[in-house]
Amino acid sequence: MARFVALSGSVVLFLSVVGWSSELASPVSEPLFGEWNRLNTRYAGGNPSNSEHELMHFWVEAQVWSGSYEKHPEPALGFPNPPDGTFGIFTGTVATNFVCQPAFPFYPCQDVVQVVEGMTRYSPLGRPPFDIHQQHIIVRERNGHEVMWQYFVSPGNFVCPWYRDFEEALAAAPSTAHGDCIFQVRSQSDPEQTERIAERTNRAIAQRLDIDYKRCSTVILRQQMGQLAEDDVAYVSIIGEDPDATTLNMLRKLHARVEPGSKTPSIADGEIHSHTWFFAISFMRPVAPREYVAGAGYHCGALCAGATEYRLSKSGKSCSVLSSRLLWVS
Repeated sequence: MARFVALSGSVVLFLSVVGWSSELASPVSEPLFGEWNRLNTRYAGGNPSNSEHELMHFWVEAQVWSGSYEKHPEPALGFPNPPDGTFGIFTGTVATNFVCQPAFPFYPCQDVVQVVEGMTRYSPLGRPPFDIHQQHIIVRERNGHEVMWQYFVSPGNFVCPWYRDFEEALAAAPSTAHGDCIFQVRSQSDPEQTERIAERTNRAIAQRLDIDYKRCSTVILRQQMGQLAEDDVAYVSIIGEDPDATTLNMLRKLHARVEPGSKTPSIADGEIHSHTWFFAISFMRPVAPREYVAGAGYHCGALCAGATEYRLSKSGKSCSVLSSRLLWVS
């Protein structure tokens, strides 16, 4: 069930969902569920040799939505065969605070029936993967016809339509250089607001995991804080929030001088390495049954920073580290 509340200016939709099940939901009860198709002519200008049939599948289990992205070959239409091999993995939850932007083609959003928000990790062949904060918005017209609008919140700031079958996508897509996407959805970019939305989404995903994400964070931070000297002070943030008292006590058993991230003092410009260390767990989400991926980083000066991605497995209510991959270091 969904409740809609309209405010002046943009329309804010507060959606609440009841009746979740640990079983996979049906397309009737969860509009996003199943297969969606798109004809991407964004860079093709109507040229079939540069067009792509994009395909996404969505499913939900224990309140966490998952999705897969791939490109389907269409040699009979003159599309590249095989496609370029890019694939993606989406993880998210039902959005609880959805802002209906005036630039949306379905504004003022009275026909929106579901919004699922999260992150998609795209993995292009031969290039590093990258993450996109997205909303998948289902619009159901009065005749029952549904379209999924994929909103690239950040980076991107554009929205594109997807359809239940590829024939409909072929019929709907214009052969123009810009395709059928709407660009510059937000009139003014607000990086801080975008960051807050991403943090809220990542927390919602972590809270629905079958482990205690805060306890799991201490396992990651044990490795991160191993580089501290005795007189270093660690300031910690877990997906945009200060650790609670229980988590702080656990961390102080690893290093005596641990404080909430909100108390982090500023580091002087040009200071290469200080005794003030800021540690952040940025996200934690499922990638397979009993397996998760998480991001962590630190900063203590102009030449003292780094980020690492962790692959984790379930260990009771917490986790253990399967592997880690250094993303960057300075």
